[in-house]
Amino acid sequence: MRSGRVLFGMLKPLPMLKLEVLVAERHASDVCLALGRAGFVHLLSAPEQSPGRLLQAVSRTDVIRRLERLAQQACELRVGLGLPETLDDAVAGMVAGAFGPADPAGAGAAAVIEPVGKRVQEGEETLKRLAGETEALTRTLNLLEACPFLAGADLRRLRQVTHLYAAFGMLPAGSVTGVASRLSGGALFLAGKVMADGCPMLALTARRDGAGVDAVLASAGFKALPLPEPPAAAVTGAEARAVLRARLAVVKQEEHSTRRELAQLAAAADAGLAVALARLRFNLATLRAEQEFGQAGGLMMISGWIPAERREDALRVVSAAAHDAAVVACRRPEEDERVRTGVDTVPSRLGGPALLEPFRELLAMYGLPRYDEIAPTPFVAAGFLLMFGLMFGDVGQGLLLAVSGTWLWRWCRAGGRRRLGRMAGQFLVMTGLASTGFGFLYGSVFGREDLIRHHWLQPMTDVMALFAAAIGVGVLCISLGIALNMVNRFAARRWFDGVFDRSGLLGLLFYWSCLGLAFAAWRGGGIRGWMPAVAAAPLLLLALREPLRRRLFRAGTVAEGGGEAAEGLAAGVMTAGMEVFEALTTFLGNTMSFVRLGAFALSHAALGYVIQVLGGMALGLPAGVLWVVLIVLAGNLLVLAEGVVVAIQATRLQYYEFFSRFYSGNGIAFRPFILNSRSHEG
Repeated sequence: MRSGRVLFGMLKPLPMLKLEVLVAERHASDVCLALGRAGFVHLLSAPEQSPGRLLQAVSRTDVIRRLERLAQQACELRVGLGLPETLDDAVAGMVAGAFGPADPAGAGAAAVIEPVGKRVQEGEETLKRLAGETEALTRTLNLLEACPFLAGADLRRLRQVTHLYAAFGMLPAGSVTGVASRLSGGALFLAGKVMADGCPMLALTARRDGAGVDAVLASAGFKALPLPEPPAAAVTGAEARAVLRARLAVVKQEEHSTRRELAQLAAAADAGLAVALARLRFNLATLRAEQEFGQAGGLMMISGWIPAERREDALRVVSAAAHDAAVVACRRPEEDERVRTGVDTVPSRLGGPALLEPFRELLAMYGLPRYDEIAPTPFVAAGFLLMFGLMFGDVGQGLLLAVSGTWLWRWCRAGGRRRLGRMAGQFLVMTGLASTGFGFLYGSVFGREDLIRHHWLQPMTDVMALFAAAIGVGVLCISLGIALNMVNRFAARRWFDGVFDRSGLLGLLFYWSCLGLAFAAWRGGGIRGWMPAVAAAPLLLLALREPLRRRLFRAGTVAEGGGEAAEGLAAGVMTAGMEVFEALTTFLGNTMSFVRLGAFALSHAALGYVIQVLGGMALGLPAGVLWVVLIVLAGNLLVLAEGVVVAIQATRLQYYEFFSRFYSGNGIAFRPFILNSRSHEG
């Protein structure tokens, strides 16, 4: 009996209760903190829950915006100072465990954050100014060093020359020789060292000849630049270079000092910023939760969903936080008017052993079950492993998957690492064991079928039996999907839809009748006259579905469970006929989709055979043993990579051929309001 209850618990979302708390406004924050630390309440909007919207919403918008700005500023400061944005668990745990609802406006956090922000802003502005000066100094210094002809020149006088025409700038390096020859007769042409953007040059000529020099330079791609302006203490180019080098050293020293001050500020402000940020996020979580409360006069209402097994905990937590001055009510979903009328959706929690966690995630990727819907995690696990093993059956490769999964699982558990890694390890272990089991049935070890005796069939030789087994798996999955759909409909008291539907009782009878006809024809026993009538009977009833619905529930009323208005007779018959035709094609197509199980199993065995053939061919080559080892290793790595494709195919068959028959996947997740050592993550 206990095992049956455990299985039933895995097939349904865990039971929930609606919690409603009426408490004095002065105790509301304390109750909010207590429920957040307890971490088992999925909050609802209390004003929406109140009949006639009698409760007013609690607004914390202005405070939340201020705290969000402070939290963003603190994050930016930590990033700017080179500190990790993710806070240490010890800091966050202290904040969540020790701090109460004091300082809701964030004045204490602002007193820490704003002075640090001001100092950081000043430091960044200083660094920006120094960077600009460094760039200008470096650019001028590089230009002077590339112009040795300016070393002894008086730069100020050269910049102010009036009786001569001077052209200074950059020429493309390949044009220097040509320009020099063209200007050799009427101008003094001086070229410097080639730089990244060209070659600096100076041309001096009589003012009356300036236009001609400009024309020559323009044709060569000349780019004019102002002559370098010397510092106050320098006259010649050589003196200017010395002064600029000295100033550049001073600027770099100032930059180094500023960065050192910011590093010291980071070390000094780390703890304060961490506590302030954790406190802000903690208070933000609390304030956002309080916005779900409703108020009327001096009272506040808190509403939400809790796990049924936490009822006594909820009573105890609320009573202690409100000093026994609170009214607490818990109701089952079926007792709640908003749930019965479909206004509210009960959040879903999936239960079951930790071993099935990877398959719960696989189920959740498609969508969560509704609270009143079957959660088929055990069937998902069994079906996936059956299909994976059938397509990827091999003892050696399966054991490799299982061993690597065991290592990953233990490594993630020992280091407290991410849940995703632990689930991946569990998944590899289970799929590896499924592959190993089918490997023994196939007698296959690393693609070799001559090392151990097979106990069922060999994919390369028993092809028809393999494809028959694949279709058998398909029949099992489709039939189970229909059966689960019937359970869902009957549990929701939608009796008509549980019977008159292609994924209902009539659909199942029709499907199995067709299978019986196909089996009889395959065995060669012939199809007797009464056999088609057995298959036609449920098909005919399916065709009469809409007229029967209107007859049973009367025209103009809402159809049971479906929410469809009654249609005209002709339209109803046409719709039913289309559904019957779709049922015929869908059942055939869905069943034949499972042929891919056999195709992938055959492909997997063929790859193993190819590896053997290539290894045998390589054995006769020089260093043949080495080549064989390399071929076997590379081939088996390729086959293991094929396991990803096999897993995708198994998932696809579950989603499209199994889930689509009974599973809506439009449930909502149970997301409790939690204030603990992880609340600092925002």
